[in-house]
Amino acid sequence: MTADLTTQDQRGQAIAWMRGRISEADLTDLQANPERLAPRWAEVTILCVDLRGFRTARRHFKEPARVFEALDRHYFSPVIALLLAHGGYVDRIVDDQIHAIFGAPVSKTPEAAAKQAVSAARQIHEALQGMSDALGEAIGVRVKGVACGLASGKAMCGLIGAPPYRGWTLLGELTTLAAAIEDAAAEAQILADGVTLKRAGEGPPPEVEQQVVVVGRATPADVYLLSER
Repeated sequence: MTADLTTQDQRGQAIAWMRGRISEADLTDLQANPERLAPRWAEVTILCVDLRGFRTARRHFKEPARVFEALDRHYFSPVIALLLAHGGYVDRIVDDQIHAIFGAPVSKTPEAAAKQAVSAARQIHEALQGMSDALGEAIGVRVKGVACGLASGKAMCGLIGAPPYRGWTLLGELTTLAAAIEDAAAEAQILADGVTLKRAGEGPPPEVEQQVVVVGRATPADVYLLSER
């Protein structure tokens, strides 16, 4: 089954849905090349970002509007801005976790995608230093810093859903792996699989930081701690 992008309206709906999830430069590229949205296999790097301590803190929240405004100002907006600036596509937000894809829907080499994702993770950590104090003061409940997990490999991607509720996303084990790596990361840590490090030219450290068990995967995944640089 191929993406239904045969009319100008259908192309416009698909592109409009992506505005705010991808940089304006990449959006322009997709407007000129809508065939990139059709289902295909792609080599990508996934970056998951999560706010540590949020799940514990949220049971104490009393003012939803105040919490949303503070989270947007101190966490979501700066993180998403950095993801887009580094060429990422914001695929989904689940609670306080943000999933971004590098290398699709606008194609990049696997090496370029991994380097962009690693750079984004490092800058997010640098930019959000002190964020937990400002956010905690704004909502009246203490939270911790951010954790990041990265995984690279081949995944299926494309449009899904019926117009006008059609969106572009990525499917497969790689998404699960990236989320599991992020879940294993402690506050202020950036963990990545070996494929990401190799593609980004980092070179894995001499020792595995830890092994992550992923549902559906026969063996645990070796993950490594990225230096801040």
